Formats: sequence, C-alpha cells, structure tokens
Amino acid sequence: MISATVVVTLFCRAGSGGVGKEPSVHIYGFMGNDFAGEYFNKAAVRQGTDNKHFRQHEYDWFGQDTWKVRPNLTLTLGLRYQLDGVPYEEGGNFSNLLADPSSFQAGQNVVMTVVGPGTGKQIYNSDYSNVEPRVGFSWDPWKVLLLFSAAPSLDRSR
Repeated sequence: MISATVVVTLFCRAGSGGVGKEPSVHIYGFMGNDFAGEYFNKAAVRQGTDNKHFRQHEYDWFGQDTWKVRPNLTLTLGLRYQLDGVPYEEGGNFSNLLADPSSFQAGQNVVMTVVGPGTGKQIYNSDYSNVEPRVGFSWDPWKVLLLFSAAPSLDRSR
C-alpha cells in the first residue's frame, strides 16, 4: 500500500468564522491526521516516525618521535593508524542493494538486502589499510631555518 500526504493550508477571510483559521476547523471542529503512521519498519508495521539510530566504531592510534641528528638538524618520524568501522543501524532497519543493477531484466523486482550486525552483510567492506606515515625535519644551515613535513591525510569516505 502506498500512501501520500498532501498538506494544503487555506486561511479564511474575515467574516467567515474567524481570521487565520483553517477551513477544516469550521467544517469538522477539529483537525486530524489520517496518515500518522506513514513509515514502515522491517516487519512492515506502520510507525509514526522514521528515526534511525546509526552507530559507527572509530579507532585511532598515533606515535611520533624526534631525534636531534646534528646540532642544526632535527628529524621527526611518526605513524598514524585509523580504523573507521562500517556504519550500521542499531535496530536493523537499514538495507542496501547488493546485486549488480545491470543484471536486472525489465520488469524484474529489485530486492534490497538488510545489512548490519547479525546479518553477515555490510553496506561496504571494512578498510584496514589506513596507515599514515609522517616525516619531518628542521635544518638550520646558515642561520636560516628550513622546515619540512609531509603526511598523507586519508578521508573516511575512500
């Protein structure tokens, strides 16, 4: 069953029973909403809201050290690791299209798959390769300080 809600707000003119009142107040004496449960949960039961409670585990580790190689040269090396877990909905109300869309025939039903803990499926695979090395140095050859540092910065959406 597909339901839709169309909200039309009309305001009455002065002398028709009240300025700024909706027409349904004049006709029925109250305003009701027949479509209070417009959303369905995974058991196909109507609900009044479509609230989702997403969770995602994130872990970060960082280590760095600095060495004075010469009186005018300092070397800095570091390593950062970042694990961004795959998001999931704690109530199991999250699905994804796991089939190749180009494999569907005309008129074939498209089936979404529930993903998350306990299903054995995720919306995408976990990425464990987020290692970010850091390197830097400061050098003062002729009373002019030269600074250099470099590090990749990974985005969680990659």
